Amino acid sequence: MAEGAQGARQVHLEIKPEILPGVRVVLQEVQGRVQVDFICSVQASHQVLGAIAQREAADMARRCRRDLVLRIQVDDKDPDREMLADVRTIEVVGTA
Repeated sequence: MAEGAQGARQVHLEIKPEILPGVRVVLQEVQGRVQVDFICSVQASHQVLGAIAQREAADMARRCRRDLVLRIQVDDKDPDREMLADVRTIEVVGTA
């Protein structure tokens, strides 16, 4: 557990590279909604997450019984990133 912008509590997770390489996850509550940020430094992982984002956001919101925002972002801070993606951030909303 960490403290993010404006004092929001955050949980940071790293996904095993064998499962989805180059992906960090940040969970937090923003403006009353759960926000799940997938921060990618590998283009293939960004593409996989982008392809399933809408379906997963809807399913996660339903299971959590909370509205949420799911974002898939490029990790611009990682000097080793393998990104060529034109789309820097994909954002979808799931409603409970």
